[in-house]
Amino acid sequence: MKTKMNALVIMVFCAACGAPKQEQAAEETTATEVVAETVKEEDKVVEAYIKVKDALVATDLEAAKKEAEALHHVVMADESLKGLADATMAVTQGADIDAQRAAFQNLTAEFISYAKTSSPGVKLYVQYCPMAFDNTGANWVSTSSEIRNPYFGDKMLKCGRVDEEI
Repeated sequence: MKTKMNALVIMVFCAACGAPKQEQAAEETTATEVVAETVKEEDKVVEAYIKVKDALVATDLEAAKKEAEALHHVVMADESLKGLADATMAVTQGADIDAQRAAFQNLTAEFISYAKTSSPGVKLYVQYCPMAFDNTGANWVSTSSEIRNPYFGDKMLKCGRVDEEI
């Protein structure tokens, strides 16, 4: 009887000691999930921007419009990203690829500001083409240091340089 009672006391004690650890683990998981959600949201913005850039590199009017709409849906819920959302809409409304590329220049300026104030989960390369827009130049952002120019597409695919890393 005493052995059973001692075993019961030990089980109750172990269960009581284990409960806070389980609660603490649950709290840590919750905090990790919150951080992961934040990173995921930032990664979604980066991924959507890169898809717009890639569509312009491919000189694909419809894909650029579709990907800009997708980017707009990602950023429109956050009021602090209104400038980015508005710039994205200008790309979707571009009547031709040249209009989309002109709007993309403004989108890129907004995106660079966003990327510098957030913590994207990937290294970003701010790239620059000095010949874009009648030699006034324009930036874009890539996840690769390899130049793929969205302002000229296959006409001048490798025109540009890396100016900065974020």
